[in-house]
Amino acid sequence: MWEKWVLRNPTSSLTKKRLLTQCSNIRNKRLLSQLEIDEARRCASSTVQISYGKGEPGRQVSVGVISSSSPNIEIGYTAPMTDGIGTRAADLRERIMESWGNSTTSLPRLTHKVPDKSLLEDMNTALSTIPTTTITETNQLMYAAATVILQMLGYKMKRMNSHKEQMAPWRRRLEAKIMATRREVSLLTELSRGVNPRTERPKKYNKLSIPEALEAAKQRLTALATRIKRYIREVEERRINRVFSTNPAKVYSQWQGNKMTTDPPKAKTEQYWKSI
Repeated sequence: MWEKWVLRNPTSSLTKKRLLTQCSNIRNKRLLSQLEIDEARRCASSTVQISYGKGEPGRQVSVGVISSSSPNIEIGYTAPMTDGIGTRAADLRERIMESWGNSTTSLPRLTHKVPDKSLLEDMNTALSTIPTTTITETNQLMYAAATVILQMLGYKMKRMNSHKEQMAPWRRRLEAKIMATRREVSLLTELSRGVNPRTERPKKYNKLSIPEALEAAKQRLTALATRIKRYIREVEERRINRVFSTNPAKVYSQWQGNKMTTDPPKAKTEQYWKSI
């Protein structure tokens, strides 16, 4: 295998170890189907043939030269012409090419509708007319085909938002504690009013009476709300300090509500800070 690679790619900087690793990944992770592997082997054997002579220490290499005038020899993979396919397959091919490379939609699961056999046959015909050169292009082609089928079946495509605001872990934890404490306050309030006597109080308040437990839960809720407000204020102060160190004009524009993009005069700056 290494000898064939060197003969086919004499200027390649790929090492033998790297080549073996890539071949192992293709086999173990099944990056290529058996049909694609057989096609690659057929193309490789039709262009380069290595034969070892009997009793000779060296090797004899015969390289098959491909003539451009021969109509029966294929170089690589060439997609068949689209003239012979049906109208539906041609329409599917156009829709696939339009959505190819657009991976901003999340594909839903097939729940209530599935494609029929004729649609799959036309889709396979359309896919056979679209050539790909890399695994990435093949994956994008399959994604585009799945998107087209789901759209034809009437499924709603959800757009993925890559710029979704992420909540800080500390804030997520405090929000969860506040939600749990609110449920406890609501539960203890019902117990104090006798609305639902069968409701059990939280275990952490078993040693307290219901009024004392309700008061403790309210104080805990107030403390958590105060803590999260303080943390948010500190984070905002640190953000303003970072922005002010690099772009003071932006801080002034945010505070004063205007669209000023240049630094204010020195006298105005001193007057502004003295008034605070």
